[in-house]
Amino acid sequence: MVDVKELRRKMREYGLSIDDLAKRMGISRATLYRKFNSAGKNFSIKEANSIVKELKLSKEEASDIFLIRMSHVMRLASKGVQEDLQRNKYLMKEGEKRQ
Repeated sequence: MVDVKELRRKMREYGLSIDDLAKRMGISRATLYRKFNSAGKNFSIKEANSIVKELKLSKEEASDIFLIRMSHVMRLASKGVQEDLQRNKYLMKEGEKRQ
């Protein structure tokens, strides 16, 4: 997920409204409002890059705002891998018993 609260703070810092940012990004304001209201779940990489450019975010600021989602995805992926390993371990034990 995107840190929408921090993103809004940065927009205020630059004096940009969602309407202003949408115009600069070349998307409708309704689309950008929906993305903000969904906790930033639907931002594409292209849109994130556009926001970084328009707000002149540093790499650190961009990471703080947009990579929250990536760390969440990595945790879920890690959990999924762990579950797969456990499942395979169980299946292997079951297979060994059958022999």
